[in-house]
Amino acid sequence: MRFILDLVEEEPHAYFKRFAAALTRLGRAEVQMQPELLEVLQRSTPGDVAMLAGLMKAFNARNPLIKVSFAFDDLNRAFAVSSSYPFWAKEHMLRGYMTSREQATNLYHLLRSVVVSQVPGDVVELGCHEGITAVVLQKTLDEHASDQRLHVFDSFEGLPAPGVEDWRDGVPATEAGALAVGEERVRRTFEKYGARVPEIHKGWFNDTLATELPARIAFAHLDGDLYASTKVSLEYVYPRLSRGAVVVVDDYHDPDLLPSTWSLFPGVKRACDEFLADKPETMQPLLAGHECHAYFAKA
Repeated sequence: MRFILDLVEEEPHAYFKRFAAALTRLGRAEVQMQPELLEVLQRSTPGDVAMLAGLMKAFNARNPLIKVSFAFDDLNRAFAVSSSYPFWAKEHMLRGYMTSREQATNLYHLLRSVVVSQVPGDVVELGCHEGITAVVLQKTLDEHASDQRLHVFDSFEGLPAPGVEDWRDGVPATEAGALAVGEERVRRTFEKYGARVPEIHKGWFNDTLATELPARIAFAHLDGDLYASTKVSLEYVYPRLSRGAVVVVDDYHDPDLLPSTWSLFPGVKRACDEFLADKPETMQPLLAGHECHAYFAKA
């Protein structure tokens, strides 16, 4: 994926001025700029734009529900405006603000690849919250007339207490009981979107995974948020994976590859990297807007 991120404009400031002038030459009302403003932009230097970007970042840091940015991705990247949003500045989100459209699209295509390739086994989601991503998975199976069964696992009591691996900047990433949603909420979500209700497994992962996971797994979506939850998920899911099975892990953030995405749950990456350290698979980060996730395919 890294090559995609390398395909960016090297001098966004200069290109921005050319782009602004090109829009003006189109003569269309929706892209017209005020002549006075266009003249100012044409005279602007990188220092001028950097000063404006600094004001944007200062505003964003103190206003979590409102953000300002350039209408030009390269400028936002060049001056780090896109990394100045608080983690709760959600864009392109599905209902519930837990999953972005980009993440849902990645899930769709990865699950579709498993179905089309006829990888044997069922589909599992560990950590389903109110069931939005589970609906995406079920709708994908239905679209391809797959008879693979969807299983969802959740405590329905919220997250367990975070461990030391889940601390970020000297404080825990979350607290025990956070994100609690009842089982009935999941059923209502599936009913609302006309999707077949999955096999629902209620309980802590340590109590349910050993005996209730399907014998063979073709696709798994792991969304445990914390180090221990992610580690135990991998320990039980991995031995059941068919060859070619895909595992997508939510909240896996590689800061070296995607520095603009803030790591909300740092324990997730640590758990994955430790578990796969002696195995042939490696995590592959996915582009997902302001959110983050990654996957691996069973060798």
